Amino acid sequence: MEAGFQANRSQRQSHGHYQKGEKEYALADDDSLENTVKQTEYLEAVYTDFQLKLAQWEIKLGVRAEYTQFQTKIDYINQNAHGRNQIFNLFPTVFGIYRMAKNMDQAVQLGYGRRISRPNYQDLNPSIFFFDPSTSYQGNAQLSAQLSDNMDLKYGHGQKWNIGISLINHHNYISMVHQLSAQNYMQTYQNIADVKSSAISMNMGGKAIAKNMMLYSFGQLQYIHYKNFPTALNDLLIDRGIWSFQTNLMMQLNLPYQLTVNWTNSYRTNVLYAQTVIKPLYEMHLTVNKQFSNALSLALTARDLFHSRVLKREILGQGFNIYSKTVVDSRTIGLNFNYTFGLYKKQKIKQTSIEGEVSRL
Repeated sequence: MEAGFQANRSQRQSHGHYQKGEKEYALADDDSLENTVKQTEYLEAVYTDFQLKLAQWEIKLGVRAEYTQFQTKIDYINQNAHGRNQIFNLFPTVFGIYRMAKNMDQAVQLGYGRRISRPNYQDLNPSIFFFDPSTSYQGNAQLSAQLSDNMDLKYGHGQKWNIGISLINHHNYISMVHQLSAQNYMQTYQNIADVKSSAISMNMGGKAIAKNMMLYSFGQLQYIHYKNFPTALNDLLIDRGIWSFQTNLMMQLNLPYQLTVNWTNSYRTNVLYAQTVIKPLYEMHLTVNKQFSNALSLALTARDLFHSRVLKREILGQGFNIYSKTVVDSRTIGLNFNYTFGLYKKQKIKQTSIEGEVSRL
């Protein structure tokens, strides 16, 4: 059993000062864009974890109680906004594993947990960043924290294969959104009221398909749905879902003279991020490694061998459609020489519950 207490105070503030003009030497103040923001957050939390191990059972129960005060002060030209939120949340965690066989190579796992994700500083900062005169990015100082309920059920057969089902329910999901006003296009962040996803996945590792040849594979089928109705602070209307599939295949071939070839393929269908659909994507990677001794090796690597990482997006907003294509500079060919001097021992780092809680801030 383990327990702990946590207290945190953070404050962020900024002042957006803007000038514009035809030439750098002729810039003038633009008061219409002036803004200042100051945000203060106080957080106190207590938590406890309880673990129990039996012959074939392993159980872990935990709960975190968190009280947060969040104060926001925003000053624009001719507009002021002040807000104070006080929130109390409970975050339970349940995890159980039952090992079915005497040799412990078959097991069923069940897990549930509630988590919180807070917006980062750049997402909150209301200052405007211009890509060009009609395209900009602006943070949203009114963002709320995102709450997520996660449930997983998995059956595993040793290191050979496993299959699992996961369900996730997000409340106030933090997502980038796209808005169009007159001739101006802006990216910002909003809280989407409800995002649900469910997935079934299967992982297979280390199956010999031929002499000196091993195959590792992963596949997942997922459905995700975004739903939000306009409110006083959020005018986004979205009610949209999509099915998607992704797979990864890795083949390892061991050849004579200590040569090893690793060939990796990945493919996924359309994926949905709020208003944005990213079209199917395929990638192939290849590595050839020559081991001369325990200390000396040489590897030839080719990432994105066919330069197929081309991101095609379709953004459907209120009254506008945007189609874009980004050709990523992702194809790289490398020759890696490695020589190890002396001996070293890898250390296993154990993360305590206190460190785990700190990482969730």
